[in-house]
Amino acid sequence: MRTVGRLAWLAALFAACLACHGGAPSALAQQTMRGQIFAPDGKSWSHEVRFMIISSDGSFQQYYFTDSKGSFIIPGLRRGRDYTLVVDGDGETYDTTQLSFNVEQVQYLSVFLNPRSRPAKMRAGKTVSVGGLNPELPSDARRSYDDAVSKVRDGKLEQSVPYFEKAIGKAPDYYEAVNDLGVVYLKLQRLPEAEKMFKRATELRPGEFRPLLNLGIALFRSDRYQEAVNALTRCLQIQSGLPEAERYLGESLLELGRLDEAEQHLGLVVAGKDDNRPYAMIKLAIVKVQKNDNAAAIRLLEQYLADYPKAGNRPEIERILKQLRP
Repeated sequence: MRTVGRLAWLAALFAACLACHGGAPSALAQQTMRGQIFAPDGKSWSHEVRFMIISSDGSFQQYYFTDSKGSFIIPGLRRGRDYTLVVDGDGETYDTTQLSFNVEQVQYLSVFLNPRSRPAKMRAGKTVSVGGLNPELPSDARRSYDDAVSKVRDGKLEQSVPYFEKAIGKAPDYYEAVNDLGVVYLKLQRLPEAEKMFKRATELRPGEFRPLLNLGIALFRSDRYQEAVNALTRCLQIQSGLPEAERYLGESLLELGRLDEAEQHLGLVVAGKDDNRPYAMIKLAIVKVQKNDNAAAIRLLEQYLADYPKAGNRPEIERILKQLRP
């Protein structure tokens, strides 16, 4: 393929990848997940527990609360999508606990919190929130944080920002407020501010993978690909096998022209079954075209159409295949 023709194909494939955002994932049906969160000793709670649900591609991050016994119902999850339930440690009784699940494979979630090595006495009658039981935090910082979380839970992202900022102003090392404000900024496409928050969060807790993942995504969206590679590599060193981290790492390496490495990481995502797969398939096809392996690109795109027959970018993919075939 001539250079001009190759550039045209790459442009078409990139456009198809962007169209994918409205394609394959949106065709998935919704499902409700039920479950219960238990104390480290296996007993039921006597108060609410706050937790977060994160989709595998990072596009969905939502707070929820259990009832007074730890039971919960999560409506509107998409079939075929992988999610992670996260209960952040309270600093006294239990450590951060994560549980990954697929709504087609699990009908009920039983979550047992990871115990701390030296558990402290649990306070009764309070909502167990990410910062609510940290005795070192000023009470007004905790109240502002809880108000911010309530705004986020109601979908009022812009309105949550002042409350997060107030909490951080009262407690600059309030990790949860810093990280969660970064997530809000990322959703609002306020990338420089998101980057600042995630960098601060990684300083506060260098062993946590989530702020590194989100930092990598923010840097990628800011076209700072080498910095994204650095952040996502660190993320995978802490939590290996994260599909969204592998995907964005592969995409960043592709932008840098490091095709063999991009092929490796995107290939890992293509071999999986979560929501990152359709995006990775198209990006991997771009890698194949750049490596003069049109046959492999054709196979990938044909498989894409077979696996995602209702994808919104189907006409673009079919047009590309028609012209790629000998």
